[in-house]
Amino acid sequence: MRSSSALRLYDNGIIPSNDDGVSPYLGLLADCAARILCASDTSSMLNALFESVRVKLNLSVYFCYRYDGRNGLILEEHGGLTPTQSGAASHLALGQGPCGLVAADRAPHVFNRVRGSKDARLAYARAIGLAAYVGTPLMQGDTLLGTLGFGRKATMPFSRAEVQFLRAICSFVAIAKNRLRTELTLWETTCARDALAVEQTRLVDRIATLSRLSDTSAVASTLAHEMTQPLTAAANYIASAEMALGGLGDADILRRLVQARTQITRSAQIIAKARQLVETGTVANEHANLCEVLSDSLELALADHDGAAPAMIYDIDPSVTALVGDGVQITQVMTNLLRNAATALRGVASPTITVSCRRTQDGTVEIGVIDNGPGFDPEADSARFHQRATSTTGGLGIGLSVCRSIVAAHHGTIRAENTAQGGAAVYFTLPGQ
Repeated sequence: MRSSSALRLYDNGIIPSNDDGVSPYLGLLADCAARILCASDTSSMLNALFESVRVKLNLSVYFCYRYDGRNGLILEEHGGLTPTQSGAASHLALGQGPCGLVAADRAPHVFNRVRGSKDARLAYARAIGLAAYVGTPLMQGDTLLGTLGFGRKATMPFSRAEVQFLRAICSFVAIAKNRLRTELTLWETTCARDALAVEQTRLVDRIATLSRLSDTSAVASTLAHEMTQPLTAAANYIASAEMALGGLGDADILRRLVQARTQITRSAQIIAKARQLVETGTVANEHANLCEVLSDSLELALADHDGAAPAMIYDIDPSVTALVGDGVQITQVMTNLLRNAATALRGVASPTITVSCRRTQDGTVEIGVIDNGPGFDPEADSARFHQRATSTTGGLGIGLSVCRSIVAAHHGTIRAENTAQGGAAVYFTLPGQ
């Protein structure tokens, strides 16, 4: 039967109350903890752990499962099993077998009378000759990483001290597995960032050789600028994770790595869309959700913004919910305009950016980005959408030549002007729905 305590006891396998305590295992625990916490890979860590405690605790086998939300439990490491035995236990559903039960309950279980039990869930344990088994979930906060279990064939129950020792070992293993998983994710993310940086350089070089494009050098330079934004954001997120990894991995580190992956994914999308535009001159004809475009653009635009973010005002025609065109490239245009406006507002009291969206009389959709900064330099009017038309005081940046190319590919127009209040405004049009 089950008790209501954290340690679940099956078939009346009550752990005996004795006076041995945990003192016989303190030295062994310290040695195991030191090895676990400095391990460089899961396999060697668990095999070394099993060998170091096997004789002392009279253990015969161990099972370490990794939890995969869609596929249940996957046997990652094991010891003391034949190939046939490990193959039979390679995958478990939640609630299946001792380890599946541990995972389903997210609580430790002790099975001290395996051979005498008629519980079908212990059939595998009986088949491989186990007399007792201890299983513990490997948790990181509320997240189930997997399970770790130890079994013995000798006819002797696990004592309270042994159970406490094995549970302590499992807690260290959970910490180490989470650290190794976080470090692997960090490494994969860094490799992806570096690969995209190489692809960025290659693509810029290719664009520079395409003589059929006008203003080729401007396009190449601007594309490099476009790619720098998300890659820099990814690098910043990864740098934060690297600093945090001075301690042990936690949910916050994983959140930052997810942010880094998001930025790198955006980088890959920009590269793919830029190649399509350069090589074919065409853009995707799709419906991009307006709210998602605005949200993603603002996040990218302010990723490396210093100081307080400008206040945002949205003046959106409620009839416009989607934009016709390539969502990634439209986001690219909006990111440039928002970033340039935010840059121009540095040092301005009560900086504010207004984003407008309305349907025009001819059926097109006009989007505007308006700031309350110093406005454009009238003398630079003719050069606003060229490569060297910068910026800080005028709200324009190097990326506007690409903005012009993207808008033109969508059969739209783009214009810049000063507002009556002295700020800067940039408007561009897209096809109507």
